[in-house]
Amino acid sequence: MTDTSTAEAAGPSRTPGARDDALDPLSDAGLLRAHLDGDPQSFNELIRRHRTLLRIVALRVLENHHDADDAVQDGLLRAFRSADTYAGRSSVGAWLRTIIENTARTAARTRQRDQRRVTDISTSRLADTEQVGADPADVVTDRALIAMALAQIPTPWRRTFELIKVNGLSYAETAEVLGVPIGTVRSRINRANAARAQLRAKEREARGNLLDSSASLLY
Repeated sequence: MTDTSTAEAAGPSRTPGARDDALDPLSDAGLLRAHLDGDPQSFNELIRRHRTLLRIVALRVLENHHDADDAVQDGLLRAFRSADTYAGRSSVGAWLRTIIENTARTAARTRQRDQRRVTDISTSRLADTEQVGADPADVVTDRALIAMALAQIPTPWRRTFELIKVNGLSYAETAEVLGVPIGTVRSRINRANAARAQLRAKEREARGNLLDSSASLLY
């Protein structure tokens, strides 16, 4: 026969799907409860535990370090202020990830980050950073070549290239964002670089032939 007093002492059963025990002060749910009770350090500990994963969630949406950090900061502030809305239907970690993802998606819509704008940034930043000290005319030409190269390489290569070369993500972060092994990221970067180099060589060869033809008209 079930010991009624023991069952009552254990408290009500948890909502299915919840993985945290609010009665355990060291659990995520316990820390959230302590935060609601006025403990100034408990929410900081939650941030310490989950910040890395929350940043990855934001990066997957925004694909940009600065914007992802802003989204995490804004989302955590929302969670801090609305901790009393946590109903225990999922883990605290899942609750936080949902808030961060929603915040990041709102930021993405507000800032209207589309593929065309990213490519436009690529053509200026890449040429400027890769051609430090170069002749301005060469930089302008390289911008056009980069735009042509990015437009012609397969989408997975292009997106991987932009995340690393334009948005400043590391290989590991790019792998997390794209959901692929880091070896795949390295392979795509190598292929994208090879495609760019090939197109640049063809374009410069064509320009050289054109200059030779123009020079012959002078004699």
